[in-house]
Amino acid sequence: MIVIDVHTHMYSHAWFDLIKAKGKPRYVVKPSKDYPAPLGIYADGAPFATPQPGHFDYELRLKAMNEAKVDLAIVSLTAPNCFWGGPKTSLKAAQIMNDDMAKAQTTWPDRIRWFCSIPWEHEELALGELERATAAGAIDLSAIAQVVTTRHALVVGLAFALVNGHIVEVEALRGRRLRRLAGATQAALGERA
Repeated sequence: MIVIDVHTHMYSHAWFDLIKAKGKPRYVVKPSKDYPAPLGIYADGAPFATPQPGHFDYELRLKAMNEAKVDLAIVSLTAPNCFWGGPKTSLKAAQIMNDDMAKAQTTWPDRIRWFCSIPWEHEELALGELERATAAGAIDLSAIAQVVTTRHALVVGLAFALVNGHIVEVEALRGRRLRRLAGATQAALGERA
């Protein structure tokens, strides 16, 4: 039996540096009270995410996978993903992580796959990054179940999974713009199925 972990997250140092520099005012990186993480991400003043050493190190991830007898990990970026900053920052955050995860999949093709991140709130940038990331090997799209408001749409918990080349679950989608993104995602992933 093959064991696949479909809910595991990675960060990169470049992404973490970007949120430290550009995450304010909503996201602030400061000392964490959670050992062994020296720094945590705070959202609106409250502890939000506590990156651990294994979130930044694929070798540690593979060691933990071996200990747990996990054959394949499908990694993704967790919240706040790239949903912060302006359009350029949001796109840069997505590109940093998509490039990092593509490199990991290339380095460990039998052990690592990845869900891409896109700057959902910025339609044209999101469509471009979706195309770029799927061309680089993303097997699906990471969508965080959170409420994201924009001038044009309200998204409530979009989530889906690719199984044997078919999207098997799609939750609530609201707004014409994000329906277009979902259609583009299905088309991009369907072409590779």
